[in-house]
Order: sequence, then structure tokens, then C-alpha cells
Amino acid sequence: MAKLCESAFGNRMELNVTADRLEACLVFKTTGSQAVSSADIAELLQQNRITLDREGTVRIKQALDELNRGRLPRGGVLLKRGTTCGPSRDESINWSVPADTGTEASPLPVYRATAGEEIARIVPPEAGESGLDVYGDPLPAPAPQQLNLCCGRGTKPGPEPSQIMATENGAAMVIGNQVCVVPLIEADGGEVPTSGLDTAGLVIIRGDLAGERTISAAAGVRIEGVCGPAEICSGGPIICLGGVEGQAAAPDGLGPAKLKAGGLLSTPRLVHALVEVWGDVEVEALIQHSTVKILGELRAPAAQATGSRILVSGSIQLGDIGSFSADSHTFVAAGHHYEFRQQLDRLQALGRKISSAQAMFKQPSGGSPRNVGGRHKLVHQELTRMKTLVQQQVSGIGRQMLEYIDSVICFEGTIYASATVSVSGAQGSVGSQFTGPATIATKTVNGNNLLVIVGQSGRKMVLRSA
Repeated sequence: MAKLCESAFGNRMELNVTADRLEACLVFKTTGSQAVSSADIAELLQQNRITLDREGTVRIKQALDELNRGRLPRGGVLLKRGTTCGPSRDESINWSVPADTGTEASPLPVYRATAGEEIARIVPPEAGESGLDVYGDPLPAPAPQQLNLCCGRGTKPGPEPSQIMATENGAAMVIGNQVCVVPLIEADGGEVPTSGLDTAGLVIIRGDLAGERTISAAAGVRIEGVCGPAEICSGGPIICLGGVEGQAAAPDGLGPAKLKAGGLLSTPRLVHALVEVWGDVEVEALIQHSTVKILGELRAPAAQATGSRILVSGSIQLGDIGSFSADSHTFVAAGHHYEFRQQLDRLQALGRKISSAQAMFKQPSGGSPRNVGGRHKLVHQELTRMKTLVQQQVSGIGRQMLEYIDSVICFEGTIYASATVSVSGAQGSVGSQFTGPATIATKTVNGNNLLVIVGQSGRKMVLRSA
């Protein structure tokens, strides 16, 4: 709320305008002989370019009557409201083919494309109508999001500008900013060959996927049953409707399930699983005996995490953290840049090697000064170009890491003494259980980063260092 008052009136009244400039209020500070007059109000409003409508004039008259009676109006007197902007419409896509039954609302809907048919239409962005602030100045509507959608693999523009046609059969989806048709492979879980499946498209598994099977799909994997101790690698989402249930590692056993996803991973539970996800993870009920590395966020507000190691770049939502069993240790870390840190270390090592090479080629050593010096100069220029690219990538990773600087751990249930938590590198554990809902975040106290649990009721606890 911005406060606008002239020195002549500052001890008697104050004009407040909201940050969005859509509401102006007048606060009176004195009554009786020191009270303001209608002429004072008119002067203040004129100074601030605010004109009153009929309703505002009535409210001011009522407020002045209260002041004359020796009573201060409670709160501020609303002078004027601006006009809000009309809603903007972001660029979007309308599918011309229906999604498979049961997949419509899922993170990986299945749209079946037939060559030669229309599969979608692009809806262009449209800005909303401008509004007016309390000063009568225009308020521009927020710019609509432009996705710059275009045709990709397996598609072409249709006769109309917004039309997209399929040029091959398969599954229609948006990859990046391209509308594509990718190969679609469907198989019953028990019919997946022991050699596995490998495709540049989308894989749909009907029923349970049992045994050691390998699936590699560039666009995504959808398993409509339980995923056993398989190895799944997807360039896009992995959706497992029945849960992921590997086995404990043993010399003669099948071992844990191994999942790598380039997008969202969504499943009811993760049990005995090794997971790496370059996106977000959604779990409904349980994370148990698993190692989970997530480059995005973990959303599992009703799930229990027990006996697992969970490293997340962003924030975490869980139900329970740990369990009563002291033998089942759980480690949960938010703001943990495991993948970013590995990339950063590799790039910094590469940068040091380039700098060493630059020093070697800075001056020619022997030979024909003209020829050798010329070659040295070219090599030095190429090394400089490479070093610049590395520095740009390092800066990009740094910016990505800063996006998760405010990461927290939220839990709806209970955190147990068997659990250790970490936020942005600060680790701690509870001496006894703490019941939520609560949030775990870092607080700086006397220059030290401490972990603090803040309950919904306001109760706080500083975690002891792990």
C-alpha cells in the first residue's frame, strides 16, 4: 500500500493507493477543530489526480459527518476503484482427436493420429482488454504466453493457418514447442520380449510389467499395471498406474527397479527402486527402500517416505518422514543440486584444462615465427571460444540453482527420529517425533544456517545438527 500525503495534510489525513493502483483510500487522523474540510480533501485529491465518482463523494460526505461528531471513521474511506484488466488468453493447442479413455486427465494423455487427418489446431494468444487505475491512466493487460508452437516430426501445416495434419500414424504430442506424431508401441506386460523395447516414440504397457525387462522410449512410457524390477529409460514422462515394486538387491535376486525419466514421474508408490528424474515426481502413497534423485520437485503430500534416500533440487511435500523403526534410516534433502553440482564440476574441470591449453599456445616456441605463430593464434582463438561457451554454461547452471534457493520440506503427518533432513546443505534430525502439518526451512542465526521446523500452530523446533 503506497502512502501519498502532502506535508500540509500529513498530520490530519493520509491517501493510500494499493500497489496495483486499483484502489485508493483516505485515512483520517484527527477530529473536531483539527479535522479536515471538504476543501482540504478536494485539494489533496487534485494534487494526486484522483477524481471521485458519485459513490465516492457520498462516502466522503458521510466520513466528514462522522468527524464533525468527534468520531474517526474506522479504517480507510474508499475513494475510488479502478477497472481491472480483462483476462489474456495464452497460446494453446486444441486437439482434434479424442484422448484414449482413462488418459484424458493424466499427465500423459494418448492421442492417436492417423496419417492425412487433422490432429490439432493452434489457438493464438490474445491480449486482454486494458484497465484503468485510480488516476484514470490505462493499465495494460498482462502479456499472454506465446509458446511458438509449430509442426515437428510426423506433422505438417494444414490448409488453414492454425491446422496441423498428421503425416504418419502414431501418438500425437507436444515435445518442446513442436506438435509431433511419434511411433506408438503397445504391448501386454507379459509379452514384452526379454531383449526389451527401444523406440523413438511412446510405449504403452497393458497390465503388469514383470521380470527383468528393459524399455527405452524417447517420448514417454505408460504402464497401466505394476512395474516390477525392470529398467525403464524415458526421454519424457513415466506414468506407472499400479506402482513401482522392485526387489531388494541380492546376488540371486532380480534387484530393484531402475527408472530414468526426462519429464514427470507419476506413480502410487516406489518400493525398492533406483530413480533419476529430470523433472518433477508425484507419488500418492509410499516411498520405501528407494534412492530417488529429482531435478525438479517432489509432490507426495499423502505419502510416507521410509528407509529411502531422497535428493531433490526443488521443494518437497510429504506425508510422513521416517518411521518408528530405528533400523530403517531415511534421508530427505531439498535444495540438493546433485545433478547441477556434477555438471558444474565437469564444466569447471574442462575450463581449467582449456586455460592450461591457452597458456601453452599463447606464444609460439621455435619454428617459423610466421607459420607457427599463425597456427598458435588460430588455436588460441578456438580455445577462447570454447572457454566462453563453458563459462556461459556455468552461468546457466548457476541461474538454475538459484531458482531453488528458497526450497523447503513440507510434511502433513509426522517426522520421526529415524529420519535426517537437509535443506540447502544444512542437515539435522529430531530427537523425538514432531507432528505436522509443518515446514522445514533454513534460518540464519548468529551467522549459522540452522534447520527449523515451523508447525501450522506456530510451534517451532530447531533441529539438532546431524
